[in-house]
Amino acid sequence: MVFLLLNLKKYMKEVLPLTSNRRKSITGAFVNLLMKQGKKEKALNFFLNALFFMKKKQKKNEREEPFFLINKALNRVKPLVGLKIIRRRNRKVLVPYMLSESNRERYAIRWLIESAKQRNKKGKSISESLCDEILDSSKGQGMSIKKKEDLHTKALENKFSLRFWS
Repeated sequence: MVFLLLNLKKYMKEVLPLTSNRRKSITGAFVNLLMKQGKKEKALNFFLNALFFMKKKQKKNEREEPFFLINKALNRVKPLVGLKIIRRRNRKVLVPYMLSESNRERYAIRWLIESAKQRNKKGKSISESLCDEILDSSKGQGMSIKKKEDLHTKALENKFSLRFWS
């Protein structure tokens, strides 16, 4: 564990100061959604460990930068539509609506983290399970991709309830 922390500090010095605005925003969003009870440093360590594991788990001939993989996974997980519950005539109706780009990204990051936490019950650390979920999502697999597909099928089933939208 000490070896991992030493490598983590070295990795932080190499990667984080050179990041673009996009990388900073992705890092901030992941850290804020991973954070519990205001422990931001701990959440940042979880995220950086996940980046470190991503670099280690890839095969040598197909290594890609972790942020590129995260961006690829986010683009595959981002939903196009959301569902709102509207009460009409004493019943609840699900109405699909288009999401803004920031909401799409927030949903994707939240789903990645939730799927990683569900994987975490198998005895791995949250960093390893987040790494596995991001790698799977970048390949088009994983629980977060399934959540997106489920949402889209629900939206298609309820597309006729758009007339309730006013």
